[in-house]
Amino acid sequence: MKIRQGFVSNSSSSSFVVMYENGEFQTWSDIKNAIKREYSEYHDGTIDHYGREVNINEVAKFLMRELVMNIESLDSIDGDEHDNLVQAVTEKLTDEKDYNDIIGPEGNWDKWDDFCNSCRDKAIKEVRDLSESHPGKTLMSFEFGDDTGIGSFLEHSSVISDIFDLVSKRSNH
Repeated sequence: MKIRQGFVSNSSSSSFVVMYENGEFQTWSDIKNAIKREYSEYHDGTIDHYGREVNINEVAKFLMRELVMNIESLDSIDGDEHDNLVQAVTEKLTDEKDYNDIIGPEGNWDKWDDFCNSCRDKAIKEVRDLSESHPGKTLMSFEFGDDTGIGSFLEHSSVISDIFDLVSKRSNH
């Protein structure tokens, strides 16, 4: 039997890659209205999330800050502005294989490095192709964890896929 000592975390997070229609949300109120359209159980400014009331105004403000930070980071980075997206797609591709199958019984980690580099090359192409094939939209990523009420709500609800064009979701449990 294994016994864990010290800090043990049971938290999770999820990464979302989305297409954002440029200019779709100008204010947090625009996001709030999009959420309200999707949730019939919206009452008095809150949504019940596993027995916990989540304030939609706070969710909309939080998402607006995330959206603005995403857009500002895309505008301020020189070179590969989609590096965080490339990383997310690369991780998704590498997660599809068991590293033991790649390194083999001899434990050849060079094979794993080659595999990861190949996945990164595929991810770069995938991100570039997605960006170029959707004029007027911006490809971006979000990551939310269940360490806060809002983060948990965004990670485990369908809000992100309801108000953005969801490209992929990766859960880290």
